[in-house]
Parts: sequence; structure tokens; C-alpha cells
Amino acid sequence: MSGRTVKVYEVLHDGSGEGAAGDGTHVARFRALADAERFASTATLYGRPAPRPHLYEAPRRLAVRWGMA
Repeated sequence: MSGRTVKVYEVLHDGSGEGAAGDGTHVARFRALADAERFASTATLYGRPAPRPHLYEAPRRLAVRWGMA
């Protein structure tokens, strides 16, 4: 993690309500890869197993907004 970015692991998953994309999908964000993998192992995306977590190097100001910094 540099001073300008924060490593955030994202998992796309099915959720209640429309979600940001309007298709029922949501994004779960984690600071630790192990937490993200544990979540993904029990989550679904479009009714199938959720994909592995995606590493995103978020700008610090965005990570702060998400409560991740």
C-alpha cells in the first residue's frame, strides 16, 4: 500500500435489492484476502458460486469513503 492507494479485495455477489448495477448484484469489500476468500466461498453471483476476490488498489479518498482506510 502506498500513501496514495489502499489494497481492497472485492467480491461480486447476489444480494437483496437492485444493487448499484440494477441487476441484483452487490460488491463486498475487504481489507484482508482471507476474509474476502471466506466470504466468496459461501456467496453466489447470478445463482452460481461467486468468483475469487479481485484486488483493487483504491485511491485513499475512496477507501476512506468505504471505511477501508
